[in-house]
Amino acid sequence: MSRKYHILPSAEGWIVRWIAKGVGREKTFKTKDLAIAETKRKMSKEPGSQMIVHSKDGKVMSVHLGEIGYKVKSANVKHRLNNKSVRNIIAKVMYQQQQ
Repeated sequence: MSRKYHILPSAEGWIVRWIAKGVGREKTFKTKDLAIAETKRKMSKEPGSQMIVHSKDGKVMSVHLGEIGYKVKSANVKHRLNNKSVRNIIAKVMYQQQQ
């Protein structure tokens, strides 16, 4: 099953969020590097998965497409991300950070 993992900043460090069986899940890590490493490990078992890495201000920094190892840097992300669910998650995170 392909999934989209979002790596987001939080007060406790970094959160990885994804949806599994229709339910939102998240796991907290102390560093961004740990969150990325664990997500890459999970993605290796899930063909078609994506990892969307956000910066401390919530903006999308890069997108990693699992099995082909494709990575889109921040300058191109706006033009390449046309997925409504990704935009909704980003908007929700940005709203939460403003509160």
